Amino acid sequence: MIAWHKYPDEKPPADGDNGIIAITKESDGSVSIATYNYEAGTEKFYWDSYDGGGWSPDYISDKNITHWICINELPLPQQGAENE
Repeated sequence: MIAWHKYPDEKPPADGDNGIIAITKESDGSVSIATYNYEAGTEKFYWDSYDGGGWSPDYISDKNITHWICINELPLPQQGAENE
């Protein structure tokens, strides 16, 4: 079982490029997922965008984020399992 963290009750870790998968629930009931990073100092989710002069954080609204998990918390698929 995958242990998703409830947001904003639990905040993501502060370690740099942490690779967060976030679940977002919109007002119409639709659900989506996206990958982000999290900056603990500002408590904001972001993805890196390239502006022609270099990479910079592009902050997003966390208004509809309900849950998150770090990519490194996910179990890896077993190699060869699909061939057995």
